[in-house]
Amino acid sequence: MLATMALAPVRPNLPVKWLMPAAGLLLMVGSFLQLQDPLFLVMVGLLLGVALKSAPESEAMLMVMVIGGMCLGVPLNGFSGLMAAKANFPPGLMKPLFGATAGVGSASIAAALAGLFLLGRRLWRSRKAA
Repeated sequence: MLATMALAPVRPNLPVKWLMPAAGLLLMVGSFLQLQDPLFLVMVGLLLGVALKSAPESEAMLMVMVIGGMCLGVPLNGFSGLMAAKANFPPGLMKPLFGATAGVGSASIAAALAGLFLLGRRLWRSRKAA
């Protein structure tokens, strides 16, 4: 997910106000349909990467990406991992759970890691310039 976000193309004058809701809608529909196919995750990563690269970068936006991504992705993926390890669910019931959480958890953690990287880069450049 993070690699596809990084490799997403950047185009000027893209309608960011439509790209982010489209990425959210794709994630919502994919989670409802319990998609865990790598092609689905690549599509979500590309759409999210294009939207994030096209948005104006600000410190507040990067902090929201980090905090929001970590607060959503880590508990969501941790919950599904805990269900797999401790709850003794039958394997037939675990597959829909992973399918429903894979896209949202991967996208939110990738956005948080991208935000951390960009905040670190911004801090590094400001320290270097001073």
